[in-house]
Amino acid sequence: MKKIDIEQWPRKEHFLNFMAFEDPFFNICADVKVTGLKQHAEKNNLSFFILSYFQVLRVVNQIDAFKYRIRGKEVVLHEKIRGSCPVMRPDHTFGYGYFDHFDTLGDFEPHAKEVIRSVKNGKHLHPKFDEDDMIHSSVIPWVSFRSIEHAKRLNKGDSIPKIVLGKVYPKGDDHYMPVSVSGHHALMDGLHAGMFFEQYESFRPI
Repeated sequence: MKKIDIEQWPRKEHFLNFMAFEDPFFNICADVKVTGLKQHAEKNNLSFFILSYFQVLRVVNQIDAFKYRIRGKEVVLHEKIRGSCPVMRPDHTFGYGYFDHFDTLGDFEPHAKEVIRSVKNGKHLHPKFDEDDMIHSSVIPWVSFRSIEHAKRLNKGDSIPKIVLGKVYPKGDDHYMPVSVSGHHALMDGLHAGMFFEQYESFRPI
C-alpha cells in the first residue's frame, strides 16, 4: 500500500469535485459474454462461481482505479485486492466469505473451496467494516438484472467498489451474464468500469 500525493495526482480536481457529493458512487450494469468461462468450467469440471470470481479478482487487480481507497482526506493505493462475497447457507442466511487473490486458478480454487466450506458450516456474519483492501461483491444467480443498487456506508467514508454478478443466460450460440460495477467517482470513472467489462470478457485460462 502506498499513499497518493493528491497535489501531483492527475485526478486531483476530479477527486475534490466528487468528494463534495452526498452520494459520489456511480453504477453501470452490462451484459458480459461469458461463453469462454462457461465452456472452461464445464470442460474442466469447475465451479462456475469459483472460476468467474477468480476472473473478477484477476481483473480488479490489473486496474489501479479499483485499488484506490479514501482514508479521511488521503488516498491510498493497495498492492493487492481481495474479495468479500456472501456465501449462502442451507438455512438461506449467509455469511461473508473473504477470497484472496491468486495469480493462478490452480492456487485459487482450493482456497475458494475452503472459504465456502468454512462459511457454510459457520453461524456468524463476519463483517469486516474496518478493512478496505477488498471489493464488496455479491452473486445473484436467480436474476438476469438490468439495474441494481448496492448497499453503501456513505456516512462512514465508504470508497470500496461494488461488483455484482447475475444469472447466466443463453443468446444465440453464446452465454451472457449481467454484471454491475459501482465505483466512487472521486477515484474512478466510466472508463475504468469499461476496462473491467472488457478485460472480464476476454477470459484466458491460467
